[in-house]
Amino acid sequence: MKYSQTARSLSVIFHGIIALAFGCLGLYFGFFVVPEFFNPVVKDQFTLYLFTGSYLLYFELAVIGLSMFLVSTYGLVKGCLSITKKSDEELVKSFSAFISEGWIISIFFLLQGALLFDLTTQRESGSNPAFVVVAGIILAIIFLIATNIPMVKLFDGKDSSILVTRLAWGFGTTLIVMGLIALCSLPGLYAASATAADGDYQLQLWLLVLAGLVPGGLLTFLGFYARKTGKNTGVVSTGVIGASGLIIGVCMLIVGVLEVVGISDDDSFHTLLTTTGKPVGYGYPVMLIILGALVAIATLAVVAYSLKPKADKVQTRA
Repeated sequence: MKYSQTARSLSVIFHGIIALAFGCLGLYFGFFVVPEFFNPVVKDQFTLYLFTGSYLLYFELAVIGLSMFLVSTYGLVKGCLSITKKSDEELVKSFSAFISEGWIISIFFLLQGALLFDLTTQRESGSNPAFVVVAGIILAIIFLIATNIPMVKLFDGKDSSILVTRLAWGFGTTLIVMGLIALCSLPGLYAASATAADGDYQLQLWLLVLAGLVPGGLLTFLGFYARKTGKNTGVVSTGVIGASGLIIGVCMLIVGVLEVVGISDDDSFHTLLTTTGKPVGYGYPVMLIILGALVAIATLAVVAYSLKPKADKVQTRA
């Protein structure tokens, strides 16, 4: 055996802690708070002693909690199997779950700093979002570095199909959780139907469902494809990544444009961002447009490069 019993035990312990902590977070917000957010009577029963937050704040806590819980539970199971079977392959799969978790947390903090900074900033009280922006980006960089170092050591010069499979499943799981939570919020919204902004609520929720379930399903399929065939690249993976990136980017662009158009002095189109009824400025919609365009352009660039003949790629490197 290449790995010691200590490594196997630590994998199980840390996955267990992560699964328990994020499971409590995700289960509470994902099952009790977010689905009942638009029902003021039921909502107050679960948020009365919580911090006051918007839909998206509770939503992101539910998504990060449930997705980390699911990925950690998978890693926990693989860690236990590595002990019972004394299998290095199972332990590598458990370690790969840590890498998926690191990427998920990194993207969470990156979005917190680059897009969702208003969720934890009360502009009406005069607080400055600069700290949230800087802290979010710094934490994202720290987690990326902490994730990539073990990833390189584990898979440098080795078959990386296990890594591709776990990353695809990790991202797919997160997106599917996002889409399902948004979908579970729609019945409560349709039942409430009390404000003039209901159409705006519904539009954004349906876009969250679309941007979650379709790319999530495609990435999950890619994970199974890489696991079965052992292929990390190819037409299938290029098509899946291209379709997923374009769907996410276009959804972000649509919401961003509608947010800009809907902002006025006395009306806030940030229907899922704020609970104050006051506009929070142009930062959120502008960053939605910028990030959505970057995601779409980067996706097209990756697809175009992947489809280039190998001879052209060699000449480009030279």
